[in-house]
Amino acid sequence: ENIVKGLETETNGVIRAVLTTDGTTDFDRDNCDENAEFLLVFNRDLSTNDSEITPNEPEVSGEVSEQASVATEATATQNPDDEHCNGNGSWNGSSCACDPDWDGEDCSEKETEATETATAEDEPEETTTVGGSNNDCSGNGTWIVSTGNANGGFCSCDSGYGGSDCSQDAQSACSNHGTWNGTHCTCDSEYGGTDCSQDAQSACSNHGTWAKYGSQFCTCDTNWGGIDCSEDMSNACSGHGTWYNHNNGSGEGYCSCQSGWGGSNCATSNPCNNHGWWSNSAGSFCNCSYGWGGSTCTIENPCNNHGDWLNYAYGDGKCLCNHPWAGSDCSKDSSCSGHGYWRYESETCYCYSGWGGTDCSISFRATYCNDHGNWIVDTSRPSGGFCSCDSGWGGENCSIQQ
Repeated sequence: ENIVKGLETETNGVIRAVLTTDGTTDFDRDNCDENAEFLLVFNRDLSTNDSEITPNEPEVSGEVSEQASVATEATATQNPDDEHCNGNGSWNGSSCACDPDWDGEDCSEKETEATETATAEDEPEETTTVGGSNNDCSGNGTWIVSTGNANGGFCSCDSGYGGSDCSQDAQSACSNHGTWNGTHCTCDSEYGGTDCSQDAQSACSNHGTWAKYGSQFCTCDTNWGGIDCSEDMSNACSGHGTWYNHNNGSGEGYCSCQSGWGGSNCATSNPCNNHGWWSNSAGSFCNCSYGWGGSTCTIENPCNNHGDWLNYAYGDGKCLCNHPWAGSDCSKDSSCSGHGYWRYESETCYCYSGWGGTDCSISFRATYCNDHGNWIVDTSRPSGGFCSCDSGWGGENCSIQQ
């Protein structure tokens, strides 16, 4: 194995091997230096030991291909390690294996230089950016992968350490006005901001309070919005409502409209046609009064007095039926007369044996067999079944006493 430097593809049962005369073979080395390379063609089966390569019959004929001759002539004059790898690595016939502290395709770059000059194409941006996927968190934490994070993840710091890269102690990371809690600062009372460097009110532009209810963001006053409560939203609701921030750190919010007004900015008059009220808190839609339905509450008695209409924030509304009523308009009895069970996907009754009709109220025994036999379903018959008569009764419908 110390002779074969590389194996190329196998073609038509022939293995092409690049060999080097390293002083342990019987090949003629008189005209080549000890690092010369030959391109030799052997039969498929090769046997080797620690000191030689012995090709099976036919032996190497002494013919070296024109390609091998050219390769030999070229490499005999220059060490391939020097030619391809600048003397800083070993050439394996197709690429360089660089020595320690050397890098690059031709081993021409010092490893430190290669790191400093790496481009975004050679190395993902996240590996060169603080907080990237290769961030070691200063040895004081664990990197957590998160696709929702701008850096692809974040550091979860060990106890006693803090900061985005866990390079600070837990108190100084929070301006000595709070404690780092694994991934963020928990500020002391009266302080705010992501690093607890501001007072709780100024962190929220004096229009809200930081960390109210234990949150790690601003809770804005009414008619103020944005992540830091700096946006005046007093005109956002067209003079017909009040702006409330969601107060979840997103900076987003909604208009709570006055009675008789609706729409995302409360600019639509009577949006629910006097039969409901408008909501923007979790989407924008009408909440219809009992007995009314539809997206704008214009459908009277949509659930046939057997349920309540419910509009959804995103999508069409529907009836919520009272038991045992079912169906899109609550008009179907899902009890199936006690002789079957309700199939919600098809909104139909599936009747037990001997019973039929849309609500399973028809007794086949009474209807078809005169109460003197049981109806047996048999779809191969034109009638769809037959009567199995009780003892003492006969005939097609069990009407003949025997």
